[in-house]
Amino acid sequence: MKILLNGQATLTTATTLAALLREQEIEPGCVACALDGDFVPRG
Repeated sequence: MKILLNGQATLTTATTLAALLREQEIEPGCVACALDGDFVPRG
Protein backbone atom coordinates (compact mmCIF):
# COMPACT_ATOMS: atom_id res chain seq x y z
CA MET A 1 0.00 0.00 0.00
CA LYS A 2 1.25 3.52 -0.73
CA ILE A 3 0.66 6.08 2.04
CA LEU A 4 1.80 9.58 2.90
CA LEU A 5 4.00 9.50 6.01
CA ASN A 6 5.50 12.73 7.30
CA GLY A 7 4.93 14.31 3.90
CA GLN A 8 6.65 11.54 1.95
CA ALA A 9 5.13 8.77 -0.16
CA THR A 10 5.90 5.48 1.59
CA LEU A 11 5.29 1.87 0.56
CA THR A 12 4.19 -0.44 3.36
CA THR A 13 2.71 -3.87 3.93
CA ALA A 14 1.35 -2.84 7.35
CA THR A 15 -2.40 -3.22 7.77
CA THR A 16 -2.72 -1.37 11.09
CA LEU A 17 -1.25 1.80 12.52
CA ALA A 18 0.53 -0.21 15.22
CA ALA A 19 2.15 -2.41 12.55
CA LEU A 20 3.21 0.66 10.56
CA LEU A 21 4.84 2.20 13.62
CA ARG A 22 6.76 -1.03 14.29
CA GLU A 23 7.78 -1.29 10.64
CA GLN A 24 9.04 2.30 10.57
CA GLU A 25 10.60 2.01 14.06
CA ILE A 26 8.54 4.95 15.35
CA GLU A 27 7.83 5.34 19.10
CA PRO A 28 4.00 5.18 19.49
CA GLY A 29 3.97 7.74 22.32
CA CYS A 30 5.10 10.57 20.05
CA VAL A 31 2.63 10.14 17.18
CA ALA A 32 -0.29 12.28 16.03
CA CYS A 33 -2.63 10.76 13.44
CA ALA A 34 -4.85 12.48 10.88
CA LEU A 35 -7.49 10.99 8.62
CA ASP A 36 -8.50 13.11 5.63
CA GLY A 37 -6.88 16.14 7.29
CA ASP A 38 -8.67 15.75 10.65
CA PHE A 39 -6.57 14.74 13.64
CA VAL A 40 -7.77 11.62 15.44
CA PRO A 41 -7.96 11.97 19.25
CA ARG A 42 -5.97 9.56 21.39
CA GLY A 43 -7.98 6.59 22.52
